[in-house]
Amino acid sequence: MNSKVGTNNKTTEITVKSEERKTEEMSILNKLSEMHNDIKKIIECSNVIRFEAALENSRLTYSHALLKHLYDDIETGLDNKMAKKCPEKKNCTSIFFCIPTAEC
Repeated sequence: MNSKVGTNNKTTEITVKSEERKTEEMSILNKLSEMHNDIKKIIECSNVIRFEAALENSRLTYSHALLKHLYDDIETGLDNKMAKKCPEKKNCTSIFFCIPTAEC
C-alpha cells in the first residue's frame, strides 16, 4: 500500500508541475503577444510619420514650383501690359507678388 501512496504523490507532483508549466507557457505567450502588438503599433506609427513627412515635403516642393510658375506668369503679364514709365510701377508690381499675409 505504501507503493500506491508513493505513486499517487509522484502523479500529483507531475500533474502540479504540468499545470505550473502550462500556466508559465500561457504567461509567456501572452507577453509575446503584447510585445508583438507593441511592435506593430510602433511600426504603424513610424510609417505614418514617414508618410506625413514625405507628404509635407512634396507639398512644399509642389507649392514652390507652382508659386514660381505663377510669379513668372504675373511678371510677364505685368511687363507686357503695364505702363512702362510709371513712378508707382514698383509699388503696384509688388502687390501682385505679395503672398497673402497680414503684411500685405
